[in-house]
Amino acid sequence: MAVSNPADDWIARTCPGRSFADIGGLWGLVNEKASVAMRAGAAAVTMIDILPQTNQLWADFLARLVRLGVPPCACATLDATRQDFPRSAGAFDVVHCSGILYHLPSPMCLIENLWSITGEILILTAMTSPDRIENDAGVLDLSGGLAAYIPGLSGKAAAVVRRHFELLDLHVHAITADMGQRWYAGSIANFTPWWWIVTPSLLRSMVETIGFEVLDMFEPWKHRSTAVVCRKPAQLARPAP
Repeated sequence: MAVSNPADDWIARTCPGRSFADIGGLWGLVNEKASVAMRAGAAAVTMIDILPQTNQLWADFLARLVRLGVPPCACATLDATRQDFPRSAGAFDVVHCSGILYHLPSPMCLIENLWSITGEILILTAMTSPDRIENDAGVLDLSGGLAAYIPGLSGKAAAVVRRHFELLDLHVHAITADMGQRWYAGSIANFTPWWWIVTPSLLRSMVETIGFEVLDMFEPWKHRSTAVVCRKPAQLARPAP
């Protein structure tokens, strides 16, 4: 089976005959991996996203599966940050999640839920920055487990981060452009903007803190995003069906 990137390779290696879930894969369909898992021979595939089933992206996703010649998969509208998410979602041998973590005010709540639903392998991808951001606006050192909290960025740190993303031609709310909306509506967090700037080393530390063993790390989008492939220790993994 031909593969186009390391994430597809890991899915091709781990999914045959096993259950697979893609968390948050609808946005633009640029990162969805449900079709990859089905073509790799997964026994059961589920796409999980926060968007309601009436959203056009669900229809676009199912149409994409038809174009690719793969059968439709299970589709579930669930919020991966909710405390009851593991109970509602169920468990899967292999889980893929991309593009969510840095959109959350409390990113560990996502990792906790991913741990709960992962039987063995988790592939987690997030937008990241280098440990040390240096450009003509100055230097921001995020090494040693630090992250930048975007709602609180100001002064020189904000200028360095803004220049970093300008040089990468990335649009980020409240950094390269005005926020234009509130971070919270009452007690409900806004998941549209980025809340955090995380580094590859911090992303690795977060999954290791909860107990995952890191098998691989790579950049799906050079200098912009990092993927970490994790394994739940054998004594904690869900037995194969």
